[in-house]
Amino acid sequence: MSMADYPTTKAPGEKRHLSETKSLHAELDSIGDPNRISRTVIQSSPLAMIVLDTDYRVRLWNPAAESLFGWRQEEVLGRVLPNIPQEGQELSEFKRLMEDVKRGNASVIQRVRGRKKNGDFLDVSISLAPLRNEGGQTIGVTGIIADITEHKQTEDLYKTLANSSHAGVYVVEKGKFRFINRNAAAYAGYTAEEMLGMDSIGIVHPDDRNAARGNASLMLKGKRSAPYEFRIVTKDGQTRWIMETITPIHYKGKRAILGNSMDVTERRETEQILRENEERYRTIIENIEDGYYEVDLKGNFIFFNDACTAIFGYEKDEMFGMNYRKMADVEIAGKVFEFFHRVYTTGKPEKRVEWEAIKKDGDRAHVEASISLIRNAEGESTGFRGIVHDITQRKKTEQVIAHLAYHDALTGLPNRILFKDRLSVAIAQSKRSRLKFALLMLDLDQFKDINDTLGHSVGDRLLRSAGERLSGILRKVDTIARMGGDEFLVLLEDMAREENASSIAQKILRIFQKPFILDQHERVVTTSIGIAVYPGDGDDEDTLMKNVDVALYRAKREGRNRYRRYLPLIDTDEL
Repeated sequence: MSMADYPTTKAPGEKRHLSETKSLHAELDSIGDPNRISRTVIQSSPLAMIVLDTDYRVRLWNPAAESLFGWRQEEVLGRVLPNIPQEGQELSEFKRLMEDVKRGNASVIQRVRGRKKNGDFLDVSISLAPLRNEGGQTIGVTGIIADITEHKQTEDLYKTLANSSHAGVYVVEKGKFRFINRNAAAYAGYTAEEMLGMDSIGIVHPDDRNAARGNASLMLKGKRSAPYEFRIVTKDGQTRWIMETITPIHYKGKRAILGNSMDVTERRETEQILRENEERYRTIIENIEDGYYEVDLKGNFIFFNDACTAIFGYEKDEMFGMNYRKMADVEIAGKVFEFFHRVYTTGKPEKRVEWEAIKKDGDRAHVEASISLIRNAEGESTGFRGIVHDITQRKKTEQVIAHLAYHDALTGLPNRILFKDRLSVAIAQSKRSRLKFALLMLDLDQFKDINDTLGHSVGDRLLRSAGERLSGILRKVDTIARMGGDEFLVLLEDMAREENASSIAQKILRIFQKPFILDQHERVVTTSIGIAVYPGDGDDEDTLMKNVDVALYRAKREGRNRYRRYLPLIDTDEL
């Protein structure tokens, strides 16, 4: 309220925006005292004010209505209200509401969708009241319309206005209230009659008087347009928050100030609670070990905690506004986009989404994240938020565990489980391609002597060296595995000729002629090899494994350091 002792300024010349017809003046005269304050309130009010007759023709259309809806006064006066709903439930509701007001019932609509001249829609709150003549007959409808689509502060103002039916309106002249409506007086806990002649500065909280005077002075000089807030002390000693705008006017021939106000105490209390909650949540977010992030619909980071920057290795100012695509290669970025898109289209959050991120220093980190939508007050999707956790160490552990499950712990070669799986695949592929493959089984000659004389640690080094030598002469498509002890298996795939298996066996025998360095001594350790070829020496895993073992047994029996191909006639007799 112009609750401060405002400086006196010269009001500008009154603009006559209304081109009321004589009949409109007659109607206004018939309902009371149409003094200059009423017209000034209408003209200077930040709220759109309109008057309709009983046929919905516009009889009054103030500048705020022009600004709000886009139709100039001369376009609408005397014509049917241009933005009446055209059909459907909205039209029926409009007619029902207007008929109710014609019957003498005031009405407040807290939110309704309005239409502008250019076809755009906007949200407004409306206070409607019947317009009566001297005989009490309803001759029209008055409406006060507030735009509630702007920002939260304005929205709170108009919501409170709608709940209170009208804004607080008052006139201050020489620091005293000369006119005040019921709502403005109610904010301070008085009746309008009690406040007439009262000093406006008297109800302003002592701590806010200087600030209120300063803001009022700026607004009167045209240097401030936004509403300002201050506290008042009510009749019963309570403190309330008031939001106010003022404008200079002439009232009864004297310079005065017209004020429009709103009680925003509840909003201030709510904002205080929100600030406290925000601080509480921010403290929680900043102190959790996992990363918290928010991105807009384009994937640009708009909020994140310190843990999030630590995961990706960026400073806060570097990461703000950065797109997630910078943290992933093209393929991974496309995968992450699919996650975001699925959440956007379904509205359902994703949990435990994994991808490989590229950190600032180029290292890669495996992350696990949740993704959920961020919605605004209207329920529209504005971005995504979630928790992100660095699972790089877990992934490494899983990889080690998976490797150990299928590889020999001593040599790092495939173990029996993985070898049998590859053998099964080789059989299936060979059946389709009709190509042969060979299975070689070998062990180290006199390996037990090495363990007994030099110890098991030396024997282990020998096994690792043997595995390295075998791996060095085989193709990448071939498989060498340690089956246990000193026994190794080799799978030679896609052989064009059976003789190729013998050639590989000869190479193996030759590389084992080179001495091994064992316990600072050179020692030659030879090997014996058995060979079985698919499908002639067996067309299933068990038969091949049995026959290659028989062939190895014959090679060792015949003197070691040699290879032998499985021969059904000879080896069957030996069984």
